Amino acid sequence: MTSTEEEQHPRARRWRRRVSPWWCCFLVLFALGAVWSLTTPPFGAPDEASQVAKAMAVGHGNLFPDEQGEYLGGSGVETRQRLSVYEVPVTYIYDWTCFIAQPAKTAACAGVFGGDEKSGSGSNYHGGYPPLYYGLVGWPASVLPSPQSFYFLRLVSAALVAAFIASALQSAIAHRRSRLLALGVLVGATPGLFALGGSIHSSGFEIAAAICLWTTLLVLFTEPDAVRATSRRRRLVVRATIAGAALALARPVSPIWVVLIALIVLSVARRDALRALVRARSAWIGTALVALACAIAGVWILTEQPDRDFIRYAPGVGRPERLVVARTMAGALGNHVRDMVGSFGWSELSAPTSTMVAWVASISVLAVLALTIAKRRERLALIGLGVAIWVVPILLVMPTATTHVNGWVGRYTQPLAVGFPLMAGLVLDHHRERIGTIAKGTTTFVAVAVGVGQLTAYATVAHRYVVGTGGPILYPFHVEWAPRLPAWFLLVAAAAACGALGYWGRAALVGTRPSPFVEGVPLDRRAFASIR
Repeated sequence: MTSTEEEQHPRARRWRRRVSPWWCCFLVLFALGAVWSLTTPPFGAPDEASQVAKAMAVGHGNLFPDEQGEYLGGSGVETRQRLSVYEVPVTYIYDWTCFIAQPAKTAACAGVFGGDEKSGSGSNYHGGYPPLYYGLVGWPASVLPSPQSFYFLRLVSAALVAAFIASALQSAIAHRRSRLLALGVLVGATPGLFALGGSIHSSGFEIAAAICLWTTLLVLFTEPDAVRATSRRRRLVVRATIAGAALALARPVSPIWVVLIALIVLSVARRDALRALVRARSAWIGTALVALACAIAGVWILTEQPDRDFIRYAPGVGRPERLVVARTMAGALGNHVRDMVGSFGWSELSAPTSTMVAWVASISVLAVLALTIAKRRERLALIGLGVAIWVVPILLVMPTATTHVNGWVGRYTQPLAVGFPLMAGLVLDHHRERIGTIAKGTTTFVAVAVGVGQLTAYATVAHRYVVGTGGPILYPFHVEWAPRLPAWFLLVAAAAACGALGYWGRAALVGTRPSPFVEGVPLDRRAFASIR
């Protein structure tokens, strides 16, 4: 940084001395996740009641269930499902079923959320899932009183998601002059991700780890300058290793995502970056650790058989044909996209139109620009990824189509799908001289769209829980069900977090104003000299 730049940005220099860019990103993202944690009623997120029981048990050191058995499945008397029983340190008392799937009804019908400090039995249908996530979030239940411990579990989950997204942003903005890869991170971190991350749900952890792995691998394999610098390379390798291992151990299908992400990134890798990585010892160690995590996940899946936790058809019941299931899956792409952006509660409330428009428009802008200026190999990789997002879920469902009820939803594909805006942002970053001043306008549009879309999604969901979908628009002043903090305060906090994310994110990418998201003083207008 030159002396002139120091004189122009003394405030940014003082800020950098106090708080690192990673922590600035983390705090903003954690604030957004924490708002969701404190707004969503207990067990209001999909499958949360089941996942809480497993998290408390694993966090207490009980990795394996005390008892397992076959019971009626969640799709009626013609289905079966395995339930696992754990000894849990706390039993939460809350009649959450009264408002599920009834968006016009507030959570007030559930009564006061309480808990019994005595140990008891907790059943769930996630007994075969890998225990990593549940151990990371479940420990507060064994050391904190109820019902406060429930919200601490949620806040730990929100912190894990924020840490992965903050790491992804740092990987993206630290090694490029225009840093347009970070646009993909902002688009990939949908409102649905923060809602899941702010609850007890392993999908949020899985998606966030996938975003970090995608972003960091794209930088490692396409940025020779970042790979040649030893300190930067090691930092990136550590991030990729942690994200890859966490992703592999997140959910039963997660090891497949690790392999697919690695293969797709290799298809756009630069030879000089690849050669530098091959010569780096840290890269080999990181690869070995991720492979070990995948192997551990494979052993766990083979021994614990998580597919038995899924809803299956009972013996003697008519089964659908595989071709019928394939057609249904192929036609559900639009619903899956909507689910990725945001399907809240137990899928009874979709993202508002404003949020959907913001995300579809952002992805469309990135995709059209990227496909227009991409080289042949990059264009083929983008198109291939788009096809994979559509086809891979069908291929994964087909082997069990006649034995298991098809319950695939968009969030299950999201670890793969987040790669599309990331790769589009990477293409724009590599060919920024070909899009000229459009780069600045695109950055502004995406940053504003993401901020507005995040806020309107949160406000819509908060409105649903506080006053019901038919309640007054100014819901903070007509509270029927009260979140853990005042509704008006949570709305203001969400607006501040979304505003900071959009404003500081744009400043970090465009580089014309100070941003705490970037190490040192942001780039001035000369950063865009090459694209004028």
